[in-house]
Amino acid sequence: MYKRLVEGIRKLRGRKNIDEAELKKERRYVYEKDAYAAFLHSISGIGVEDAYYLDFMIDLLRKEIKYSSLLEINRGGHMFRYLYPFQRMDPVLIGYKSSETCQIDLEKNNLISSPWNHGRYKSILKRLSTHAFQYDKQNHRADYYDYINVTCAYNGLHSLGVGSYLGKGTIEARYFDTTRIFPYVETNSDLSFTYNKARILQRMEKENISLDYSLERELQRKFYGTDYRLLLLYKLCQQKYFMDTGEGGGREWK
Repeated sequence: MYKRLVEGIRKLRGRKNIDEAELKKERRYVYEKDAYAAFLHSISGIGVEDAYYLDFMIDLLRKEIKYSSLLEINRGGHMFRYLYPFQRMDPVLIGYKSSETCQIDLEKNNLISSPWNHGRYKSILKRLSTHAFQYDKQNHRADYYDYINVTCAYNGLHSLGVGSYLGKGTIEARYFDTTRIFPYVETNSDLSFTYNKARILQRMEKENISLDYSLERELQRKFYGTDYRLLLLYKLCQQKYFMDTGEGGGREWK
């Protein structure tokens, strides 16, 4: 079975050689695509009248991602898989660019961080177990996504991860109003984020913004690499927002 899987991936990619790391990555990607689809299928019956239950599912996802990210060091995953791609997306197309910051309490907020070095992880855990967390503006960097209500760290991952686990400290984070992104960014079954082309073009026409060649190319991009549970969290919060506001054409669990 193992050999058949390797041969299948070789044919799929048109390569003669594939190493163990690539194989593990490919197998994890296949598993996560299936898990993403299975989750959405499982909740397909949730409607507007079940808002309390949807909130429950969303909160469980936040907690699962928070603690799973702290264990990512043992899975060999990329340290930045627990980040949303919005800061890499064109602000003209999505109609929004973060320009604010906010204070994050590590005890109360679902901060997601994925430490990557066991030596540093152990050292910081030992220190913070007996000492207060000290915020370092140059080192501790994170993005807070309002409405989704998670904070994703992208620097200072070891100390922020331990601080999140112990519930110690307060940091400053870049603030994203995700409700302004929901109409223009969507998730896909291949675990990518893409621009919602129809809605973007509609808004640009209304605002008299021209679509030049570079923006047209950008509109075709797909953004991969985010953990599938963050995609699920975005999808559920997006659909909850659309249910609450009547935007986006209603519920669509797929």
